[in-house]
Amino acid sequence: MFDIDQIVVKKDTGVYLIVGKENIDLGLGLQEYLVLKPYFRTNKGSTYLPSIKADEFLRYLISKEEAEDVIKSIPSLERFWINDPKQRKTEFDRLAKTGDLKNYCLVIKSIYLQAEDLRQNRKMLSTNDRNIYDKLKNAINEELSLVLDMKLEDVEPHIISIVDKK
Repeated sequence: MFDIDQIVVKKDTGVYLIVGKENIDLGLGLQEYLVLKPYFRTNKGSTYLPSIKADEFLRYLISKEEAEDVIKSIPSLERFWINDPKQRKTEFDRLAKTGDLKNYCLVIKSIYLQAEDLRQNRKMLSTNDRNIYDKLKNAINEELSLVLDMKLEDVEPHIISIVDKK
C-alpha cells in the first residue's frame, strides 16, 4: 500500500512524491486516485493514478545495496538489438514497463552501443530509440540520486567511473 508523502517510482517514468488522494468520477463511478508530483521535475503537473492500479504502475525505491549491484552488473549485460524498429520499440517498451533497473540498463546500453556504431557510419538513432534512451536514463538517474544520496548531475559520472573500472 502506498501512502501520502511517500517517494515512489512510477515504472519507466521516474521518481514521484505521493501528495494526496482524491475521489474522482470519470464516468465509471467514484474511484480513489493517488495524486503524484514529479520529485525532480517540479515544473511538471500532477499525475492521477487509480489507487487500485498502484501496484501495477508504482514500486518502492530500491535499496542502496541494490543500486550498487545494478551499477556493478552493467559491464556484464549483453547488448541486444532487434533490427525491425516496430518490434524493437515493442520489446524496449516491455522492458521499460517492468520497472527493473537492470532491464533499464540493458536497454540503455544496447541503444548507446548502437548509437556509437551509427555515428561511425555518420548515421543517427531513430527518434523512438532516442526517446526511450532519454526516458530510462532520466528514470535511473533520478532513483539512484535519491538512493545513493548524491546530486542528480553526479549520478551518470559515478556510474561511468564504476563501469570503467571493470
